Amino acid sequence: MFRKILVLVAVTVVVASGCMKQSKEDMVHEGVKLAREGNHQGALVMFKSALEKDPNFFEARYHLGVAYLKTGKLEKAESELQKVALQDGGKFPELPLKLAEIFLGKEDPDAAIREIGRYLKNKPENSQAFEILGRSYAVKKDYPKAEEQFLKAIKIDDKNAEAEINLVRVLVQMDRGTEARQRLYEIVRKHPQNKTGWRLLAQFEAANGNIEEALKAYEKISEIDPGDIHSRFMMGRILLGQGKIDAGDQVANEILKLSPDSHEGLILKGLSNFLQKNYQEALISFQAALKFRSNLMGHYFLGLSHYHLNQYELAINQFQRVLDVAPRFLPGRAMLATVLLKQKRFEDVVAEGQKALASGENNGLIHNLIGSAYMGMGRYEEAMEEFDLAIELNPNLADAHFKKGLYHLGRGDTQRAESQLEEAVALAPEAMNSRIILAVHYLRRQNYDEAIHVLEEGIRGDDQDAVLFNYMSLAAFSKNRPQEAIGYLEQAKKANPGFLGPYFNIASYHAKKGNFAKAREQYEDILTRDPKNVRALMGMALAFEVEGQDQKALDYFLKARDTKKPQGYLGLIKYYGQKGQIDEVLKVLDEGLGVHPKNQQMLLLKGQVLLARKDFNAAESVYEELESFAPGQGYPILLKIYQEREEFTKAEDLAGRVISKEPKSPYGYLLLAYASENRKNLKRAEEVLQQGLENNPDNSSLQMALAAVFDKQRKTEDALRLYQTILDKNPRFFAARYALGALYHRRGDKKAALDHYQEVLKTARNHTPTLNNLAYLYAENYGEVEKALELSMQAYRNEPGSPYVLDTLGFILCAKGRHEEALNLLKKADALLPGNPSIGYHLALVYTYLGKENEAKALLKETLKSGDFPEKNDAEKLFRRMTN
Repeated sequence: MFRKILVLVAVTVVVASGCMKQSKEDMVHEGVKLAREGNHQGALVMFKSALEKDPNFFEARYHLGVAYLKTGKLEKAESELQKVALQDGGKFPELPLKLAEIFLGKEDPDAAIREIGRYLKNKPENSQAFEILGRSYAVKKDYPKAEEQFLKAIKIDDKNAEAEINLVRVLVQMDRGTEARQRLYEIVRKHPQNKTGWRLLAQFEAANGNIEEALKAYEKISEIDPGDIHSRFMMGRILLGQGKIDAGDQVANEILKLSPDSHEGLILKGLSNFLQKNYQEALISFQAALKFRSNLMGHYFLGLSHYHLNQYELAINQFQRVLDVAPRFLPGRAMLATVLLKQKRFEDVVAEGQKALASGENNGLIHNLIGSAYMGMGRYEEAMEEFDLAIELNPNLADAHFKKGLYHLGRGDTQRAESQLEEAVALAPEAMNSRIILAVHYLRRQNYDEAIHVLEEGIRGDDQDAVLFNYMSLAAFSKNRPQEAIGYLEQAKKANPGFLGPYFNIASYHAKKGNFAKAREQYEDILTRDPKNVRALMGMALAFEVEGQDQKALDYFLKARDTKKPQGYLGLIKYYGQKGQIDEVLKVLDEGLGVHPKNQQMLLLKGQVLLARKDFNAAESVYEELESFAPGQGYPILLKIYQEREEFTKAEDLAGRVISKEPKSPYGYLLLAYASENRKNLKRAEEVLQQGLENNPDNSSLQMALAAVFDKQRKTEDALRLYQTILDKNPRFFAARYALGALYHRRGDKKAALDHYQEVLKTARNHTPTLNNLAYLYAENYGEVEKALELSMQAYRNEPGSPYVLDTLGFILCAKGRHEEALNLLKKADALLPGNPSIGYHLALVYTYLGKENEAKALLKETLKSGDFPEKNDAEKLFRRMTN
């Protein structure tokens, strides 16, 4: 490098010394010649010298501006060329092109477009002009217009490789991958020596998983330019990723032969050594590479090398450096937490995991790490919740080498994941999370006996046995052996009386069976150990409420509120809401938001209350605040506010602003479709969603919204087909599965509805609408009242303030002959959703069983005026029977 600088200085000195003897014309001629040879610094000297002889020599100034452009000095380039433009007079026809290039470099596409417009007036058939115009529209993210300009450029000059390459980039942005790939292969066929085309092809193929094709493209670049180190580096990375360690190592050696101090060569050599488990040699290579240039990959793998050499503090230092540069880099955060776990710094592990979750990385691996830390801290209930989340987010999470502290994500190969988990348990039987993950894996595959066997083998006679017994109870409950399950839970309580999970599970069992007194016994046991346990306080409150003991229920809701936990505030809010005590609701909401100002549920409820009171301005402020920190939560309701106020233009403008700001995001299209739907313009909603899908072809939110619009337009077959398309791509997408089940339910195909609802609960076992619908289906259509009650109670615990849940539970209690309890719940449902004919019919049915025929007849008479509803035939039969 030093020799190169000396040569450049020498050339510049020679050029400068020669300038004294030349005319200004000769200097410009010499400068143009140097520029063509790529010596723009030498050219700059010649052009400046010419201007020193004659400051008004605009030919020299023009070429000086172009030289500044070539050397990336955009401000100076613009200054010189703008001076030329003032005196141009048509002498420099390419001047607008050069200015457009400068404006593009300064990210001012509108100015570039203006310059190209001027140029095209005189030269309407210039390929380069249309290529620059296309790039300008691409910077503005107006990809259709950019495509149009590139196509014009290519039509004028089919050898314009830059236009072809930029067209490919635009096609990729528009998600037209197949077309982009075809054009890339055409580019490298027509321009076989074009490195940019081959590089773009390599990147495209790698991004789409076509690794062999990417490798061939990088090999071609190396043939064209053997000194292209980056392409060799990418070749080496691919070879190492394929497990071809020797071949990757050879590429690293070739790079280091070309350039012994090459950052890329040293990184590649480090990776090769690392994969061969030569951690000390890897460490030396990574350290050498980082002396020349600091980068994320180098620090990350240096940290891994320290980790494998048991140099934990040095590893932490490197992972922390990675996160200083890229705080959202999940592998770095996970490895930092892993090292901290190895050091038994459990609170730090939880803190790092929560940072990852706060940045939007809701990843099974992170929950696994947090769960492992909670296990180490003896917080078993929280650990179980984290492990459940880990499995929910990634069913094939494999903690295959726990003893070494490495965590691996499964790749969908169920058998391989299972064998890895079995290996983890065999290698490290003391690693509780591996055993639990394997057991949960068996539970999900309904292999209950194997789950119990794996858990039994982990029993050691200490307090951690409580967790294993608790999981064994899940297997027993799943086999429909409740007494055996209760036995496991009692053993869990003996093993560790402070572990509260078993108490809750026993309480849940009794509550589902309608035995609220026994459920309360468990909650009381919890409260003797933890008087402020909000979940137990809420359990007591809900049990008393179902029995109609409102004052006792209120006492416990107030105690739950006093814990200052969000669940406590929300429970009391819903209780007051059911009673119609809106002033009390607002008071508790304000108190709760004072403690938890960004709680989304409370903000949503406050907005709903204000809307119900027609206080639109206050509601608008609430939803604006919600949208500011939870995008996607506030604006949909704001649209509803605008439309209730008949401010339709305002609603559509809001959606339009979102689309303009992020044209590729589905969010704006969803808002605009929602606005059209609320105006009863379902055709317009369908068109908007179709337009959104052109930009986001596989976006499930847009597809779900479109299927719902089809359903509302009675295009039932289209809706069914679209829901099925979503599920074909992602069978675990429970929202689509639920919607499909509900659609079949409305069509009267109860068997299909039942099947889909059951599938939903395999993926999302606590999904309230599914629990509620399935409970109603079992009670109404299949006569399985006990099973219906269990599901309905589960839904009620989730959403005790939902009128639909209250209605279903009331109907089921009525079917069981518990008419007073049913009456209490159905009255609450009717108060929350007055005029709902289904609730009215169920309430009339209860009045009939209680001998209150006058109340039943009056209610049925009003209900039958409501038009069509699912139970209308049954309501008519009951009314005829009572009036005859």
